[in-house]
Amino acid sequence: MVFPGAAAQLARELEELGEHGIAARSAGACLEIVSGHTGHRHDAGCAALGVSLSRISRQLRASRHSGAASLLQDAVDEAMGELGDGVFDWFPDGARDAWRAAIRSRIRPGDGRSR
Repeated sequence: MVFPGAAAQLARELEELGEHGIAARSAGACLEIVSGHTGHRHDAGCAALGVSLSRISRQLRASRHSGAASLLQDAVDEAMGELGDGVFDWFPDGARDAWRAAIRSRIRPGDGRSR
């Protein structure tokens, strides 16, 4: 599905957040720790994506595009279902592929250029 403008930008921002988290996870951390947030409680998102589910949810809730946010929450749930079951060993490329595929099957991320 292709959404113009802000919805596509939200998809891009969410995809980038996950990719930064996956990079942190590859280094044995999560974005909350890398960002210096004290008192962070790890959740399933930290293990699967290197970014907490609460941070992802906050980003989606902050959007003015509730329809796009709802579709992207479904993408998060799909990716977590695939990555969070613990059946397979975790690899950054596999996590990145699952994350991107879940998002892009719903909303194609914008390229960040103004139109």
